[in-house]
Amino acid sequence: MNLGVTFDNLYHTVKDWMLRFASLQIDEPSIQTYQLTVPGRDGILDLTDALYGRTTYLNRTITMNFWTEFDHDGHLQSELMNALHGKRMTFILDNDPEYCWTGRLSVHVQKNCPAITEVMITADCEPYKQPVTKLGAPLERSL
Repeated sequence: MNLGVTFDNLYHTVKDWMLRFASLQIDEPSIQTYQLTVPGRDGILDLTDALYGRTTYLNRTITMNFWTEFDHDGHLQSELMNALHGKRMTFILDNDPEYCWTGRLSVHVQKNCPAITEVMITADCEPYKQPVTKLGAPLERSL
């Protein structure tokens, strides 16, 4: 079975573009800190947890690398750009179908040789993945 990614329940990387997973990197989100320098005070006043009583986080980056042998006509880049590039989408990884991520996508396509096309999809995502059941009916449909 080829692992893939479903974007907004509209596109699947294997079924629509015959992309094969090469690698997946899910970065940790940066801590959203707020520190204040007070004149005459030793050290920095850390107010990071003051507003919500817990640590909050910035976005995280998810990088998905794929490859395919099925781009003989050279239209893959146009298809991916039209479908995904610059769009904010919710996506589900096949190896973690209970959860989804939401973020803005960017696509980079590179053809190093005539036979293989490499595709990198990068997502600037919210810090937490969400259970699919929280999203409502459109993402609960099976493919």
